[in-house]
Amino acid sequence: MLVLNRGLFSVAGCALAVAAGGAEPAEQPRADSDAEVLAEVNDAVITVGVLARCLAAMPQGCVLGPDSTQARLPQVAKDALQTLIDDALIVQAFRSRNRTPFTSREVDEEIQRHVPQWYGDDHEANLLRFLAEEDLTEPEFRTLIEESLIVRRLRGEHRLQAKPVTEEQIARHYEENRESFRRNEGVHLRLIRLTADGARDDAALARTTSAVMARLRAGEDFAAIASEVSLDSRRGSGGDWGWVERGDLREELATAAFTCLPGEFTGPVACGGHVFVLKIEAHRIAGIPPLAEVRDQIAALLTGRSAAEAERRWLQELRAGARIWIAPEFAGIR
Repeated sequence: MLVLNRGLFSVAGCALAVAAGGAEPAEQPRADSDAEVLAEVNDAVITVGVLARCLAAMPQGCVLGPDSTQARLPQVAKDALQTLIDDALIVQAFRSRNRTPFTSREVDEEIQRHVPQWYGDDHEANLLRFLAEEDLTEPEFRTLIEESLIVRRLRGEHRLQAKPVTEEQIARHYEENRESFRRNEGVHLRLIRLTADGARDDAALARTTSAVMARLRAGEDFAAIASEVSLDSRRGSGGDWGWVERGDLREELATAAFTCLPGEFTGPVACGGHVFVLKIEAHRIAGIPPLAEVRDQIAALLTGRSAAEAERRWLQELRAGARIWIAPEFAGIR
């Protein structure tokens, strides 16, 4: 019987991500219950240790201890165990149907793509340390990488088998959910924020502002100037803040933004010790937008739902044809 005590995982999932916590992962004692079996999937088993490491890699920071009960067991733990079970079934199905395996080159490319991200700057040393701590050989590590590729490929293949979304479905969703598309008045905003260097120097700030305004009036690109001089978190995207509503802005900025015509820029606006120059890319009125404006949004939503349903039906078929045992405290998962 194969014990999945090092994790059968998807790249977005569990086991190897645990080792990706940085160059200095925290030392945590292993509970004696790590080997306790939580699920059997044909000839494979999933242990407490696998699930605990999976959960430790998640943002929720869930901890599964030996005294977990149905009342305390978080839903995320059930979801994680379900994913581990499904991934085991996917790999087993791939192997049993003699699908063409991934080549060594494909595995190498996956390692080169992800290991630096998972293990930080000193990723080679950190990876070797992880392998030693987990008692993993390099071939076993490569097998885990290959299994992650299998899971990703097969999940993707079955999501692509979803039925295409029709224009009729898009129109019906729009009519049945019109109120959900209601929106407030808004503007697509770019901005430049200017601040005096060092101590508050109003004269220096005035000179900088004057120079920026002169460049804008001469026809220079607003986004290019923002990328160069703006002291704002969106500087890298040319000062683009996307769609904002009146309530998102301070009163001085809101007044300037919502009285500015699309395609134009405002004069300098003093606010909170800074000077702002705003450009309005577009303006939208309050209300329910026409179908044409939200058609792509609805299509993406329905396509995602259809793909998820195709994947769900496939996984149900795999589960129905497998021998699966799940510990009582996880009752309720499929």
